[in-house]
Amino acid sequence: MSQIKEIAMKVMKAWDEKDESAMRKHVHPDYISKDPMVTTVGINNAIKKMNEFPFKGGLEIRHTIAEGNILVVEGDWIIKEPFQAELPMVSVMKFEGDMLKEKSIYFDTAKMSK
Repeated sequence: MSQIKEIAMKVMKAWDEKDESAMRKHVHPDYISKDPMVTTVGINNAIKKMNEFPFKGGLEIRHTIAEGNILVVEGDWIIKEPFQAELPMVSVMKFEGDMLKEKSIYFDTAKMSK
């Protein structure tokens, strides 16, 4: 497994477990995250978003592609609460050294209106 894939898996686990310490260890202070609904700038805002995130579930990964400092993760976001849904999604992550610096997430928001 590539180093950036290992870091990405640690960040995703930290998010799911709401582990602020692990987020600060693996996510760059100047982190930028863009998804179809919001742009989050900075690690402190990312941690605030993580702690307020209302969805429970996880990502079932189908494919990962690593090239240089970029990792693409493709899979299904399985939402279990507060409703149930399965959303195909892609996340493009850019790393600076051993920290996640930028992330863009793509998924169909219409499936969340059920």
